[in-house]
Amino acid sequence: MSFQLFKDNVPMEISASGVWVKTLSEGGMFVYKCVANNSIGSASSATVNITVHVSSTIQPLQNKTITEGGDLNQSCNASGTPPPVVSWVRISTGQRFDGNVSQLININRSESRDYRCEASNECGNASEVQDIDVQYKPENVQLTTNASANKACQNNVLKLTCSVGDANPEVTSYQLFRNDTDLGESNTGMLAQTLSNSGLSMYKCVANNSVGSAESPSVYITVNVPPTIAPILDRTVNETDNLTLVCVATGVRSPFVSWVKVSSGQRTNGSLLQLTNVSRSQAGEYRCEASNECGNAVERVNITVPFKPENVRLVATNIGDEACQNDSVSLGCSADASPPVWYYQFFENDVLLGSNTSGMLARSLSSSGELIYRCVASNLVGAENSANVSFYVGVPSSIQSIQNETWIEGSSWNLTCDASGIP
Repeated sequence: MSFQLFKDNVPMEISASGVWVKTLSEGGMFVYKCVANNSIGSASSATVNITVHVSSTIQPLQNKTITEGGDLNQSCNASGTPPPVVSWVRISTGQRFDGNVSQLININRSESRDYRCEASNECGNASEVQDIDVQYKPENVQLTTNASANKACQNNVLKLTCSVGDANPEVTSYQLFRNDTDLGESNTGMLAQTLSNSGLSMYKCVANNSVGSAESPSVYITVNVPPTIAPILDRTVNETDNLTLVCVATGVRSPFVSWVKVSSGQRTNGSLLQLTNVSRSQAGEYRCEASNECGNAVERVNITVPFKPENVRLVATNIGDEACQNDSVSLGCSADASPPVWYYQFFENDVLLGSNTSGMLARSLSSSGELIYRCVASNLVGAENSANVSFYVGVPSSIQSIQNETWIEGSSWNLTCDASGIP
């Protein structure tokens, strides 16, 4: 006796026991029967219908990238026997959408990230995850600077920083503009610029990514200029004349200008310095000062008030009221004058002894008697005498030679000594 198994009328294995063990490797409906055989003949069994179910499977899902505002159809290709029940789940919220197709209309960034397709039947479950990346151009673009109260000074360095509140994908480049002129592109959004021009300038920046560009609000920077002063020439003015000095100072904002007399510190506000009925006490160095919020400037000028020598003084040293012939005396002459004394002249009893620019003279007293000395100081304006300095010069004592003489003892004689000197 033998048995043979048939599947969908296709003969399969023969068994002596009539028992078969089969692994169900495919799904579907199958018709089985068996035939028993002996030496006399064969007989067939009734047919048996067997339905084999297949567990759910899902084809792999590809991640998607979409621009905000677009539409996206998500399709989940699931298979199984019996056909599985399919749905989409938004993982972040747990929200479920039935069916193998999910439509996202006018998608926004809040709908981005992970979605899961789930399929299930009586033989098992399957799931696949799909990442949705919703991209959008930069937003909330801001331009900031290091300028306090949006004010800066010429030749300072202005630091510009462009930033964004949000962007997906990340910003790839920044462009910076001054008065709509492109200053250059930066990957960091930072740029430093030396402020060579004055006045009001408009700055803005543009942030770019692969989706698009966005522009910052405009930032207005006022560039002020440090003060400068035009050169001022030294001036010479006569006593009792009038003099007006003008300090031409420029800058943005307009600088505060004042004059200062250096020797006294006296300050006069304004660009004009007016001196009336000038006196020599007003001569000297003056300083014009200009200042604004960007800096300071200074120009100096010397005012000369010329006058002939005054207070001419003659001093004799190394000697008292009396002296002796051949003594040495040093004479020093000094005076107040503007311009300074050009030369000095020295007189002895109204006889010119010499002249020089130092005001010093050394003299050997070769004459005797009363000597009267004076000096004259001269400059380009005029000359003036000192008061007289006098002293008495005496002559040292001297004796005429006395001849040796021979006399007889007991006789008389006179000896004479002729001595001279002053006194």
